[in-house]
Amino acid sequence: MRKKTSLKYNPFPMPMSGVLGIIIMGTSTIALCFMVIVMMIDKGTSGCYGSNTVPVLVDSDLGTDDLFAIVHLLHYHHQVNDRQLLQRRPPQLREQLSNTYSELRNEEEDEHWKRFETSKFIHHDGAIQNFTISVIGVSLVTGMQLSLENSVDILQRLQLFTNGFERHESVMNLISQEQLKLPKLYISMDPHGLIPSQSHSFSEGAWYAKWNDKELHMADILGMPPIVNYSHPTLLPVVSGQDYVKEMMNLLKNQIELNQPATILAIGPLTNLARLVLSNQNHILEKAIEKIVIMGGAINMIDPSNTINGAEWNFFCDSTAAEIALRTFSGRIVLFDLKVANLDAVNETNAQDIYKFATSFNIPKPTLQFVQLGLLELSRASLTYDVVTSFYLTHPHLFTLQKICVSISSESPTQGIIHQVDCTGQEEHDIVVNRAVTFNKSQYLEYLKELFRV
Repeated sequence: MRKKTSLKYNPFPMPMSGVLGIIIMGTSTIALCFMVIVMMIDKGTSGCYGSNTVPVLVDSDLGTDDLFAIVHLLHYHHQVNDRQLLQRRPPQLREQLSNTYSELRNEEEDEHWKRFETSKFIHHDGAIQNFTISVIGVSLVTGMQLSLENSVDILQRLQLFTNGFERHESVMNLISQEQLKLPKLYISMDPHGLIPSQSHSFSEGAWYAKWNDKELHMADILGMPPIVNYSHPTLLPVVSGQDYVKEMMNLLKNQIELNQPATILAIGPLTNLARLVLSNQNHILEKAIEKIVIMGGAINMIDPSNTINGAEWNFFCDSTAAEIALRTFSGRIVLFDLKVANLDAVNETNAQDIYKFATSFNIPKPTLQFVQLGLLELSRASLTYDVVTSFYLTHPHLFTLQKICVSISSESPTQGIIHQVDCTGQEEHDIVVNRAVTFNKSQYLEYLKELFRV
C-alpha cells in the first residue's frame, strides 16, 4: 500500500517520451443540428444531440508521464461534459440549467474552438467543446518500460482499480455499441526495435542506472492491487506481438468503416508505427489515420540526458523507425519536441503548488485522481513531456504550431538527431511537421490542478 507522505522528486528525472483531436462545433441550435447531421453522414455519429467523439489510439512505452497522459485522456473517455448532458434534459429544465451554466462557466473555456492557418503558423484559440475522447486502443512499445508484460499488467490493474476504461452511464446512449467495447492492448512485435542491431535502449542512459525505482513495479508503487483472476471477463483484452499487425489493421479498418479516422498519440519510440508502414498497407493508413501527435525529437537542440550523442530518447532508441514514420506521415504530424514538451513545463515550485492543491481534497483510493497523486509523488517529470503532448488533444488552444520541414538521421553516430531544414516544395522529398513552438504554461498548470479535483 502506498503511504501518502510529502512530495518527493527523483533527482534523475526520466526523460519521458512523449496530441490531437480537433472538432469544430457551432453554438446556435440551427448550426449545431446542421453540423451534427453532417457529422452523422461524415463521421458516423448518432442523432442531433449525439456526442462528438475523437477516436484516439495511444502508442506508449508507459513511463510515469505516459501513464499520467493516459489517465488524463481517461477523464474524457468515460464522461461527457456539462453541455452534452444538458441536451438530454427536458426543454424547460434545459433552458434553466443553460442560464445557470452561462453564469458559471469560464469565459475562456466558452470561446468557440477555431483554427486558422497562415503560411508559417497555426494558432488555436479556445478549448474543444462538446467532445468525448474514445481511447480505441493502447499500443505498447519498449522504452521506459523494458518489459511489455509489465506494461500490460499496469494498465489492466489501472482498469480494475479505477474503472477508468469503462464508460460512464451518462454517455451510454450517446455513443455507438462499437464505442462501448473495451480497448485492446497491442503488444509490439519488435520488443528490441525495428532493427535490433541498430536500436538502443533507455537502459543505456547514465540517468537510468541511477534511477532508484527502476526495479520496482509501477502498479505496486502506486498502490494498485495485483490481479487475482487473470481470466476476469472484463480485463482489457491483450493482442500478442505475433498478431500485432493483423489486429491493428483490423482496428484501423473498423475506423474506416465507421468513417471516423483516428488520431494517434505517439509517446514512445516509433517502432510500432514503422512496423505498420512496413506491412505495405498504406492505403489503410492513409484513410484510417487523421493525424499523429508525437512526443519526440530535439530540433536543433541537445538532450542533456543523452550523453551518447545528444538525441532525444524516443528518436534515439529507434531512429530507423522514427525516419520511416516521419516520412510516411509527413504533413499529418504534430510534433512536440523538447522545445515545448520538456521537464521545465512543471518546475519544482509548480509541482509543490499542484501537490498542495491536490492534497487539499480527500481523494478516495480507487480513483484516477489517486493514481495521479501517486505519479506526482514519484516525480514531477510525471506531469511533463507526454502529458504536455496529450493536452493538445483536449486543450489545443494552449499551443502555437509552426509548419516546418525537418531531416532526421538514422545512421550512427548521429542516429535520432533531427534538424529543421529548408522546404524544397517537393512532396516526395520534404518531411513536413507542425511543430509546437510555444504554449501557455500558466493555463496548463491550472488545467493540471483541475484534474485532481474530486
